[in-house]
Amino acid sequence: MQVDGTDVVAVHEATTAAVKRARSGDGPTLIEASVERLLPHTTDDDHTRYRSTDDIAQMADRDPIKILSGLLKRRDLLTDDSDAEIHDAAKNRVNVATDIVDGEPYPGVDTMFDHVVDSVGGNL
Repeated sequence: MQVDGTDVVAVHEATTAAVKRARSGDGPTLIEASVERLLPHTTDDDHTRYRSTDDIAQMADRDPIKILSGLLKRRDLLTDDSDAEIHDAAKNRVNVATDIVDGEPYPGVDTMFDHVVDSVGGNL
């Protein structure tokens, strides 16, 4: 099943249908939720080499979080203040998690292949 990944309502409907299908014994559903990457792939990536200036300028309009926020505000289910609180809380959680990971020692090469299997299912 293909769905516009920027449309949270459509994604919810697709996943609800998939769960209903699975629970009724009709098997799994593959959901392809297409969402365009809004930022360069990495800090080393220069997306201006393969994206037009117009495309880059319009990317913010395709942000699923911005789209959902706008929908909820139009339906009077979200205020600017509560939206800011949600964003601040999310940023804080990411910052805390990043600080925890940054504080961990760098893993050595002796664990490099832990949890990696080859193409026939054997451990490397």
